[in-house]
Amino acid sequence: MKHFWIVGQLVNNQVSKATSELLGSLHELASEQLAEVAVVLVGSDLRMRAPSFGRMGQPMTILIESEDLKNRDSGLVGREIADLAQKRKPELIIAPHNQWGLEVAAKISARTKIPLVTDIHSISAREDGFVLDRFAFGGQIKSKIWTPHSSVITIHPGVFDSPRSADITTTVEMLEPATMASEIKRTLDHIEPGDDSGPSIADSSIIVACG
Repeated sequence: MKHFWIVGQLVNNQVSKATSELLGSLHELASEQLAEVAVVLVGSDLRMRAPSFGRMGQPMTILIESEDLKNRDSGLVGREIADLAQKRKPELIIAPHNQWGLEVAAKISARTKIPLVTDIHSISAREDGFVLDRFAFGGQIKSKIWTPHSSVITIHPGVFDSPRSADITTTVEMLEPATMASEIKRTLDHIEPGDDSGPSIADSSIIVACG
């Protein structure tokens, strides 16, 4: 079975409109590919949010919960999802195309080495991967991009409708974060370009570049 993941975003402790649109974006594709779709939420006090996805017809929710993640920093969210993806190997990881979603998607891609394609308007499948439609220059140019299985994608806002209301029980998987509090607070003070002997720049939540 194939596995598609949606990066869930909460705004003011509510499921964002962008997240519900992502659920709509995968409805047909998941049915065609017989894929399991899971929403992955990272943060604190998430358990009470799971029923929201049942009302959207979403049967599977993965919660990575810790007080250390209560701010839902995009770098830490990306790191948690990337570490889980390296173990479970989902075919697609989809995030909203907004500032937070782009930061999370970039973190996942950098940490897992999975290709990243942004601002997608439609997704279709073929035997050797996925075909993505992407607009550029304000919609003047439309391109088709082929990407192999295992891709990180951001979806253009407003393209897909939110799923119809449903009333199903969502299966919730609770996971401990892979990142310890001491690691969250770690700062990478200095990295020389091309130096692979020390910590990876992909492990930093905040990057300040000078020069």
